[in-house]
Amino acid sequence: MPQTHQLLKSSLLLLGPVLITAWFVADGGLQNGLNRFGYEVVMGLFFIGHGIFWSAAEIINRWRKQACAFNIRLIGWSFALFLIWLVFANLYENFF
Repeated sequence: MPQTHQLLKSSLLLLGPVLITAWFVADGGLQNGLNRFGYEVVMGLFFIGHGIFWSAAEIINRWRKQACAFNIRLIGWSFALFLIWLVFANLYENFF
C-alpha cells in the first residue's frame, strides 16, 4: 500500500477529533454541562465508530483474501485512543 494512502487513512483519526472539538466549542463552549456531556459522548462514539468501520473493512478484506496490516494498526489506534479519551474525560469530570 502506498505511503500516501496510509497517511490519508490515518489523517481522519487526527482530523476528526479536531473538527468535532471546533464544532462543539463554536456551538457554545464546553462550560455548559449538557454540551460538554454531548461532546464527550460524540467524541467517544467517533473513536468507537472509526474502529468498528476499519474492523468491518478488514473482515471483508480477509474474506476476499486481501488482508491489510495497516487496517489492523488503525483498529488498534482507534480503540487505544478511545480508552485514553475515556480515562481523560473521566479525570476531567472528576477534578474540574
